[in-house]
Amino acid sequence: MKDKKKKNRLWSGDFKLKVVLDIIENELSYSQAARKYDMYLSSGSLNDTELIPKTCT
Repeated sequence: MKDKKKKNRLWSGDFKLKVVLDIIENELSYSQAARKYDMYLSSGSLNDTELIPKTCT
């Protein structure tokens, strides 16, 4: 049998929910939330690995 590779998730589901609710409640833009939760990479680019599903935007 092949061992299944476990994907390391960058953010937990609870964290994603917290961020999305914060965006809705405080009317934040995606970039404002990224700054607030320090979601930028060291290169300065936004690390947007599906934090908000495309169906929500």
